[in-house]
Amino acid sequence: MKNLLLSLLFCIPTLSLYAQVEIYDYPNKIQRKVEVSDSLDKLLNDLIDYNESLATRGLAFSMHEEWSFGEIYNLEGDTIRGEININKYQGGQASMVIYFREKSESKKKRYRADKLKGFGINDFHYVSKKFSNLPPSYIEILEEGRVSLYFTKYRQYSERYDPVKQISYPGLYPVYEFYLEPLQGEKKELLGPIPVSNKKFPDVFVPYIKDYPELVAKIKDGKYGFPHIQEIIQVYNMYKDNN
Repeated sequence: MKNLLLSLLFCIPTLSLYAQVEIYDYPNKIQRKVEVSDSLDKLLNDLIDYNESLATRGLAFSMHEEWSFGEIYNLEGDTIRGEININKYQGGQASMVIYFREKSESKKKRYRADKLKGFGINDFHYVSKKFSNLPPSYIEILEEGRVSLYFTKYRQYSERYDPVKQISYPGLYPVYEFYLEPLQGEKKELLGPIPVSNKKFPDVFVPYIKDYPELVAKIKDGKYGFPHIQEIIQVYNMYKDNN
């Protein structure tokens, strides 16, 4: 289910790093590798560039046909490949329902988020999560590991103020939310939405990576902040996997 497989070799005496990133494209399972090395700064910056390249590929995702090749993960742990309707479910769009068929001539099936573990389309993977008192929803997996990161987008009725015209415009506007799921003791707990603010980011995020002091120092110094959250979590998870 994980689209980024990361392995890291830490050379402790020189604090140099080596990482190899592999991605797999469904349905052809094309494997590509990106190598990054040297210092922690170099590793973070290389991952930032790499993730930006993934984001540009994501633009094409919203322009697919009504049905796209993908796979669903049922509650028994099976992976079933077929086609997913993305007119009903757009990438990164919060949803409680998807439509699936095994073949183009097959009858479509409707799956609520409580009936699947998740699903994947191309390099995008989604998991079913429960938020407080709301029904389960599908949210996009950005990173999985000791600290996991999820993303969701939905529309909400609100007013937007135009400071130039000094007038408010009511309407449905997109809301972007990121959620953390750190390992705390033996359990993982879903937290969020986290503040989209560099000022608040260190106070909210640092407690979950405090056992990596070099990375914490760079966040507190303001060198890396909320815009780099995915890369920070990637590096932290690789660090924990090797220490």
